Amino acid sequence: MRKIVYLIVFVVLAFSIKAEPLNVGVLIYDGVYVLDFTGPIEVFADTFINDSTKAFNVFTVSKNNEKINAHSGLQVIPDHNFTEDINIDVLIIPGGNPAFVNADPEYLDWIKTHSERAKYTMSVCTGAFILAKTGILDGLKATTWHGAQEKLQDLYPNIKVTADRYTDNGKILTTSGVSAGIDGSLYLVSKIFDKKTAKKAAEYMDYEYWKK
Repeated sequence: MRKIVYLIVFVVLAFSIKAEPLNVGVLIYDGVYVLDFTGPIEVFADTFINDSTKAFNVFTVSKNNEKINAHSGLQVIPDHNFTEDINIDVLIIPGGNPAFVNADPEYLDWIKTHSERAKYTMSVCTGAFILAKTGILDGLKATTWHGAQEKLQDLYPNIKVTADRYTDNGKILTTSGVSAGIDGSLYLVSKIFDKKTAKKAAEYMDYEYWKK
């Protein structure tokens, strides 16, 4: 009888404990491509567990709290800055103006530190050049925007550059150009949870192009 009671208590507790959403930190900076960072944000924000529990807590991060001028002219105020102690489970590095980031050691140091701590890091489009600059992509398979794949290979010969829509090296992922960040994010959702969860997010977004 006592064993049955313990079992009932265990089951009740198991169902009453809700998993905390994973933190998704999206780097933004001057010149960033809008869809590069908003595409992944939309995917992770629209992912739910059991149709009601948010799976991810999504926020933007930049060097400071000043407005970011995206390549389209859109201005964005980041949620967090580099001085804050932020726990990031999934780190997203979008493209647009990688030279801006790569010329600033503070950006590169912050990326390296938080990529090491994160469970997953994913670049979008030319964000691969940022990860490559930090050395994170050395020896790995990577992709980027189709018009920059040859340049990425020339600048970083230790990387195996492909024309794939996205690549998965375990902890480190990359996607090709702009809209591919949506596909890569949905793939990452399926990797963290399952294909059913990713499919629901895609359907919620009316994103019929993701068929995995």
